[in-house]
Amino acid sequence: MDALSPDRLSDSEGLLQFLQEKVEQPWCNLNAYPVESVCWAEGSFAQLEACTTLFPKIGDFLVESLTGASGDVVTATNNINAEFKMENDFPIFMAVIDLAWFRPDIIDPASHVPTGIGALPFLNRLQDYLGLSDHHETCDKMIELQKTHWPDAKRGFQPIDIEYLSCECRKYYSYVNGTKKFEGKNSFAPMDR
Repeated sequence: MDALSPDRLSDSEGLLQFLQEKVEQPWCNLNAYPVESVCWAEGSFAQLEACTTLFPKIGDFLVESLTGASGDVVTATNNINAEFKMENDFPIFMAVIDLAWFRPDIIDPASHVPTGIGALPFLNRLQDYLGLSDHHETCDKMIELQKTHWPDAKRGFQPIDIEYLSCECRKYYSYVNGTKKFEGKNSFAPMDR
């Protein structure tokens, strides 16, 4: 991102060439979130093509999908994915919820969110433990329980926080149980003060 200038972002072909030729590869984190190709009327677009060539052409569609969702993350995600046809809509959901932090007038940060594949196992466990019927109820209950278990928090939880925390808990137990290895991961080392 530091290598990009605002004028380069408005030149699709130049941006594509710059990312392919001038930026150390891979230019994105291939392991963080699986991002598959996006379908559009013209065909299928791989990640790099989608963000440089396709997205500038479909701005009106994206804006309509977002503003037509009445602030709801799930609806906006479904509106967009109805065209993109991604099996894993997690990257769409993440982009929509990120927008909520900057434009709460378009997407409500307190809106319920889809359950990402990483959060699914732990949200299922919480749902069963709490005797609730779905993940939205589970998130609502966890938000309610914050007042009891973390009354001094700087802000109240939103549904996205519960989704994120569930994903992190699932990862933690994967490491503890040995089903996932910590090799190649970033580790936090506090600095002496």
